[in-house]
Amino acid sequence: MSTSTPRRSRKEADRLEMAWASGFALFAGLMMIIIGLNQALLGFAGVLGNDVYVPVEEYLYDFAPSTWGWVHLGFGVVLVLTGVSVLQGRPWARAVGIGVAMLNLVPSFAFIPFYPVGAVLLIALNVAAIWGLARYNGNLR
Repeated sequence: MSTSTPRRSRKEADRLEMAWASGFALFAGLMMIIIGLNQALLGFAGVLGNDVYVPVEEYLYDFAPSTWGWVHLGFGVVLVLTGVSVLQGRPWARAVGIGVAMLNLVPSFAFIPFYPVGAVLLIALNVAAIWGLARYNGNLR
């Protein structure tokens, strides 16, 4: 009598991994919407009030707070629209979502001195969304 678990076939392992990846693609679409809403709120805060972000002295990316606001607002709108399209199962949305999430990493890294914990969290969520969108190759429906 053998006490070891039976080896899975490659087809069964792929099916199980695909089920997990499809759940992660759903997670990625929802995270893109949440990241986009967060970015839009950060953008509104920067555009409407110049005293929201604490100035950092001698920082390479020393932009006006309203500039940061417009950058975050733009990424926020695009991320929300792309996340909704991912949830609708549109194939082009995966590629656009990966691209937008990758581009969103740049201002998130540059924004670390202004909003450290939130920026690092956004970076981690963007990386998770990229992985989920890159791994999944089916339809959410």
